Amino acid sequence: MIRTAVSLGGDCDTLTCIAGSIAEAYYGVSEELMMGCENRLPLDMLDILLMFHGERRADLLKASIATFSQNRTTDKVMEILWYLKSSLLWVPCNAVLSERDQKAIEEMALAHEDDLDSLKGTSQQFMDEVRLIPDILISNDEYFFPAFTSPEDMGDYGNSFSKVQKHIMEIISLARNNEKDVRGIVINAFGESFVLEKELYSIIEDANKENLNDNA
Repeated sequence: MIRTAVSLGGDCDTLTCIAGSIAEAYYGVSEELMMGCENRLPLDMLDILLMFHGERRADLLKASIATFSQNRTTDKVMEILWYLKSSLLWVPCNAVLSERDQKAIEEMALAHEDDLDSLKGTSQQFMDEVRLIPDILISNDEYFFPAFTSPEDMGDYGNSFSKVQKHIMEIISLARNNEKDVRGIVINAFGESFVLEKELYSIIEDANKENLNDNA
């Protein structure tokens, strides 16, 4: 279809763009072809593309981390940082209720203690704001702030937590200001992972400041 559109002549660039959009909707696009096109785009154009496809950025970040596991070079670190700078990641959080909301739930449970199954599927309106406290992982007596490219990447660990999607800049702020001395942010801790050491936070922050200045 694309070759036919190009061969028609005339305003073939416009015709080919239209034909390509129709072809994608009809035939789909393979992962190999998609990656090939993305690899040919300059970074500024790829950044715009990924603004409209946040899940695609997460996929590329995950793939980049997997490659880094086999090829630990400075170039791969910079590639991961580039994907991270605009990423939305999932953070596991503990839901903390106020005392009166906690008391209300306990009273409801006591009122139905003979038939707790009857509470399944029901909703509870809380009187106060529910606080979501990010979980912190410990490894060799060091603290790490966990973040994941998708809820599925948390595995069974994620079943115990509420999951909140946050921009990497907010995650950096939470990690930096955590009451524990967090060594860094670990991406996908239970698979092929990458630790964003706190010394690297400033690279992502500076990149986002440059974007803001460019858009001002």
